[in-house]
Amino acid sequence: MLEAERRELLARQKEVQDQELQLLEREENARAGFVAQQSSALAELRQRKTELEAELQALPVKLSEVHAGWVKDMETLRQRLEGEARQARAQLATELAERRLQAEQQLEQERQRVHKSLEAWREELESRESTLEQQRQKLRQERIQLRADAELLEDGKRLLEKRVEQKAAARVESLQAELESTRLLFEDTRRDRNHLQAELRKVEEANRQFEQRSPREVLEQLRSLEEQRRKLEQELATRPNEQEKQRLRQLDAEHEQRELELARLRRENSELKARLGNHAIAVSELESLKRQKEAAETYNKALGSALEEYERKVGELIQRARSQPAFPLCAAMDEDTGLQREVEVEERVPRLDKFCKDLRHRLAYNPQTKQELYYSERDVRAFVAGLAMSRLHLLQGISGTGKTSLPREFARAVGGAFTLVEVQAGWRDRDDLLGYFNAFEGRHYESDFLLALYRAQTPAFRDRLCLIVLDEMNLSRPEQYFANLLAQLEQPETKREVRLVTDPTQKPPQRFRDRHTLAIPSNVWFIGTANHDETTVEFADKTYDRAHVMELPRHRQAVQAEHRSERPPVSYKALLRAFEEARQKHEAGAKTVARVLDQHLSPVLDAHFQVGWGSRLERQVADFVPVVLASGGSEVEAADHLIATKLLRKIRGRHETQQEDLDALEEAVSKAFKSLQGRLAPDQSQSLKLIKDERRQPRELEEEGVDAA
Repeated sequence: MLEAERRELLARQKEVQDQELQLLEREENARAGFVAQQSSALAELRQRKTELEAELQALPVKLSEVHAGWVKDMETLRQRLEGEARQARAQLATELAERRLQAEQQLEQERQRVHKSLEAWREELESRESTLEQQRQKLRQERIQLRADAELLEDGKRLLEKRVEQKAAARVESLQAELESTRLLFEDTRRDRNHLQAELRKVEEANRQFEQRSPREVLEQLRSLEEQRRKLEQELATRPNEQEKQRLRQLDAEHEQRELELARLRRENSELKARLGNHAIAVSELESLKRQKEAAETYNKALGSALEEYERKVGELIQRARSQPAFPLCAAMDEDTGLQREVEVEERVPRLDKFCKDLRHRLAYNPQTKQELYYSERDVRAFVAGLAMSRLHLLQGISGTGKTSLPREFARAVGGAFTLVEVQAGWRDRDDLLGYFNAFEGRHYESDFLLALYRAQTPAFRDRLCLIVLDEMNLSRPEQYFANLLAQLEQPETKREVRLVTDPTQKPPQRFRDRHTLAIPSNVWFIGTANHDETTVEFADKTYDRAHVMELPRHRQAVQAEHRSERPPVSYKALLRAFEEARQKHEAGAKTVARVLDQHLSPVLDAHFQVGWGSRLERQVADFVPVVLASGGSEVEAADHLIATKLLRKIRGRHETQQEDLDALEEAVSKAFKSLQGRLAPDQSQSLKLIKDERRQPRELEEEGVDAA
């Protein structure tokens, strides 16, 4: 009805305007010479004009009356709708309570069923464990028996070897005695042979001498021989007779017999000594073996009791470990009443420009530490817009520029959570970041990173902003230890999760999706700080492409910080709603920046530097630019940040870059800035500064070469 009246008033207003135009035309015609003919018509028209002017003056009054009625009807309609909404909300709350009760009953039934199945499974497991324990005891006894048998066999083997060695020694000794007697007989025989050979040689020599000498010589020789014969006869007279010779032969025979008997007795004596030694060794070995056996039995008993005590303690430890939660620190959070109560939050975020100004003052002064940190409005806008663009931030700059302080003070200013994780140079895989599972103790050693993910899902923090800062993120390669998180951040928010190794028999914490899966909550941002020196590594392109990058300046201008009063924590959902409102309001600005980048920069970057971009950068432009604009920034400011951190970063440090390429790029950037709303001084442009640094780099290298020459 109101719409119809409004259309009728507009039609009448248009009709009046048409009539005024006709009147003006007629007046012009009258001035041209038709005054006399149209005088009566002009009078009528003037009278009609007067009436229409009166009606036109009355129209605002009537329109205000209609508007007041419309406002009154709208207020009545709003009240009626609010009443219906309250009734629907109450009815919905009742239905939700009933559904919650039904769900709790179903969950209780499911829990009882699972508990029964677990009890049955536990009983079966206990029976299997008892059976395995009996088999283990039997195998242990058999192993001990086999070890004892092996030791007995080894001792018998050693005894047999000793006996064989002793018999061999006795046999060798007897053979050596026989060999010695044979050697003595051989020596006597050889001496007799030598004596006979000497006598024979003497005879032959005499024969030769007799044939060669004269008779006188022979006579003289006979005389001498006669003289010798007499001497020999005298000697022969002194020698024993035949009986004495016989007696000497008998004595020699008896002596030889006794020598043989003595040798036999010596052999028997040595054999008896060997036997006696064997018996003594056997007796001593038996005594030693007896003592060893007794000691071994005592030792085995002690070992058995110690083993039983050890097995009992191990069983108690395993049972105690299984009775403990697999994630004790997460389970402690479930028991913490402070984390299980929802915290009152600020349900509505003011306009983003006011929010950023207020945030800048809150960052500039910390009432607890009295520390002053100054960040420019542009840096604050870029940080807030980065929250809307990506869940991964990279803050770069030299040491002391406030890379860690910015997220810490931001979390304090908005009442969020802040967790600092110090990255180590030896990190290689995700266990270094998330912690590891100890299968013996049956528990997961939770890292600060994992605890921060879990705490962000508790009732006290699930509607607050949670920042996890990876300090010195590039001390090790993020593409290794952070690879799983990089892949998960590309997934939809409802499917982002990390899978952990756990014991299937233990109950997981409350916030786990199942026994080994923890969701990555959407209210968590990962912020990495990075220095660039000889101790760090460079980020890969895939890390840069997924992240919001900020280069914090060395010097910051001080600001007169206003002390702000305490306020409730900022709601995460309210901040997301503010981001979405900015996207809807400034969608045209984001499209303009994307079009300008594609029109002015894409051809130059592709032709001179072989650099392009894909759909990810387009999505980031659509998320980043509207928040910058809603926060009080301009299209030029947003485009400058994106060009410097997303596009020009890929051409930094190229030694083959020519000056004409950089000139073309600088001209393209300047044209792009002119096509956008807002102004930016050349010394404030990150993009132009990067191009200037790249242009200076070849000149510095050339000067260094000249100095070296």
